[in-house]
Amino acid sequence: MTSKEVLLHVESLCAGYGDSIIIDDIGFSLAAGSSLALLGRNGVGKSTLFRTLLGHARQRSGVIRFNDRDISGTTPYERVWHGLGWVPQERLMFPSLTVAEHLAIADRKGAWTLDRVYGLFPRLKERQRNLGGQLSGGEQQMLAIARALMTNPTLLLLDEPLEGLAPIVVKEVGECIRRLVEDEGQAIILVEQRVKFALRLTEASLVLDRGKVAYSGSSNDLLKDVQLLDDLIGLRSGSKRSSCATGSAPSRAPGITAGGQS
Repeated sequence: MTSKEVLLHVESLCAGYGDSIIIDDIGFSLAAGSSLALLGRNGVGKSTLFRTLLGHARQRSGVIRFNDRDISGTTPYERVWHGLGWVPQERLMFPSLTVAEHLAIADRKGAWTLDRVYGLFPRLKERQRNLGGQLSGGEQQMLAIARALMTNPTLLLLDEPLEGLAPIVVKEVGECIRRLVEDEGQAIILVEQRVKFALRLTEASLVLDRGKVAYSGSSNDLLKDVQLLDDLIGLRSGSKRSSCATGSAPSRAPGITAGGQS
């Protein structure tokens, strides 16, 4: 797979929980080795989009193509096997397992080895015999990212990795994520409340409003347009009924290209 080939393509995606529609008519594309910031206020569907990509939310319509496969009907396990990695907002540590054991249970053959992970997170190497419950919040976040990398994902989904961390720890974890993207070439989709950090780190951005795409385009352009950024994150537009809920044909959502095709 070259850097110009599409890694993930989402088209007319509509999903939610039970009978509820949370995201409606979402569409974008992401190329191998590229990075995307997924932004918007709380409750607009960012985590639901992640859970739909991972197979944990109910996909009502649309297509998810990943690594040139339609994964729409596959199980969460199969999606991980195909190369989707996830760093959950809750971190989900096992308090009775050591750092080394967390990494061992996630280990799959590939470019991300234990030595490479410890090179990215040297503090984890120092703490490799410590239990998950003995780690600080920042160390747990590093371990959550490292554990996901040990599955050797082609695409890594990061759900608010800096949430709840002290400022000095934010800087340390943020630098690790920057190295992951810029130095290691890891493709990511990043959900993060620190908007400027997310935009500076990524090539492209997608802003959601009430489960729909409000903006798709260059992260650098959005970062430089202060008024547009304020308008998008404020998102005062009126509510629209879900095309899936009404049964009408959804219009195509704006596509984004992060080094790939929309």
